[in-house]
Amino acid sequence: MKKILLLSLNAIFLTAGLVACSSSKTNTTFKNDKDIFSLQAVTGMSMLSSYEGTAHINKLLKRSNERSDFTEEQVTKIKEVLPTVDLLLDNETTFLSHVEEVNVEIDGKLYETKEEITFLNNDLSSSSYLLFYNIIEEKVEEDEEIEEKKDMEGIAYIDEETYYPFISKEEKEVEDDEVENTRKFMILTGEKSYIEIKEEYSYESDEVEQKLHYEVVQDNQKIVDYKIKIENENQENEIKVEIGEMNFKVEREIFEDTYIYKISLKDDETNQMVTLKREILEDGTISYDIYE
Repeated sequence: MKKILLLSLNAIFLTAGLVACSSSKTNTTFKNDKDIFSLQAVTGMSMLSSYEGTAHINKLLKRSNERSDFTEEQVTKIKEVLPTVDLLLDNETTFLSHVEEVNVEIDGKLYETKEEITFLNNDLSSSSYLLFYNIIEEKVEEDEEIEEKKDMEGIAYIDEETYYPFISKEEKEVEDDEVENTRKFMILTGEKSYIEIKEEYSYESDEVEQKLHYEVVQDNQKIVDYKIKIENENQENEIKVEIGEMNFKVEREIFEDTYIYKISLKDDETNQMVTLKREILEDGTISYDIYE
């Protein structure tokens, strides 16, 4: 029987924009279909399974009186988006996927494919999610252009007891040395509630562009809407997140086991700065505190 999790607005209300790079990472673009599917599944499902940790982060912020150029609201928003940025930078293309054919019945429906996705969590421990689904594929070749479509429908487990239905739709066009790919991954959290990640990927010569559009809808109301854009040229990349008019630039530096984030707000009038440090607490939650 499905266990229902209540969506926490503080945990998923990511209303900031940023550019991220890591001194220890040089290529974060997810190029193949399995990496893209794993990326969407892991980041979307992590939004469901990390509410307690984010709530703890917010408690730490309310107790904090450290000085910064940012408002408390801006720092809160930055802290909430950093776990998703860390998932991208820490995993690169290291998602491990094990797929097998099965014949499993869940809630009266048969599923033919089982997939386990293993990845590095925010505390750098190994974690995994389990999915059961069915696939419908279609391929059309016309002249020098190939069009492929893949629809997936199934169940995504975030732990042994808790699961949600999901759908995934992919369309790919290949012509000469140009590739365009779009994929939508949606986790259905209620009758009028869902998390959706739309992905657009294009490759031409040595230039790669990838865009991820995250939306969270609760009771038919959109509460999260932001885009992550990954650009790669000459094996160097940057990650941009755009929401509304706000844009942050984030530089992540790693000194042994210490993660430092140098963050600046870029707009027409200001050049504000704040530095955060990531810590793993004794209970396993993650905190991002102002670092001076």
